[in-house]
Amino acid sequence: MSLVAEAWIENLGDYPDSQEFRDLVMSTSDDRGYEPFTQGGGWFNASTAIRTLEGNNGSWWATPSHWNSGTFQGQHRVANLNLLRPGETQITDIEFTNAGQSEISLSLDATSFSPISHDIRIWNSTGNGSEDGENSTWDGHQSSRPDLLIPIHLEADPSLQLSPDTRQFRARATIEYSHFDNNQDRSSEERVFLEIMKWEDEDEDGVYVLDIDNDSMVDSEDWTEESELKEV
Repeated sequence: MSLVAEAWIENLGDYPDSQEFRDLVMSTSDDRGYEPFTQGGGWFNASTAIRTLEGNNGSWWATPSHWNSGTFQGQHRVANLNLLRPGETQITDIEFTNAGQSEISLSLDATSFSPISHDIRIWNSTGNGSEDGENSTWDGHQSSRPDLLIPIHLEADPSLQLSPDTRQFRARATIEYSHFDNNQDRSSEERVFLEIMKWEDEDEDGVYVLDIDNDSMVDSEDWTEESELKEV
């Protein structure tokens, strides 16, 4: 960020305010096609931002760099969620700055995401194989292996494949509120980690994990294909 701020001062002759600087950074960031609340600033590209400030041909940025259409409680909220009901419209101006000397042509297209499918799974993580918990077959968290391994897309299994129209996959895990801080010490007793892994069937046995006791959880004796699974 400091390099971009220095390039701003050297090329534009003044100090940017926070919104101007944000617009430049978000406009020149790499678009990974994600669907967060505000898209653009997650993959900061300092070299693109500096080239834009230096006036390289083909470089540009937009102000505002994002816009959350609608209103909330009668006002448009810049930094919060807004509501736009069916049939309602909102008009705003977007200013594009061509930093170079050559003409550029921008083509704007509207894109929307709509869910193809939605799968919900509820997992009972109380137990640790003890008498106190309901889930008696779970052996507790082990850092060397996952607790659950859920297939998303297997090329060799038509029943476990994403739709050809899929453009994005999102996984989310939530903890039941009553278990977040069960003893009320203001520190969560639960931790949830999600990882996307790629499976390469190196030994061609068609097995990515065993489930000997058929409980859908990864026990020590089930974790035999660790070398074939790599985090994406």
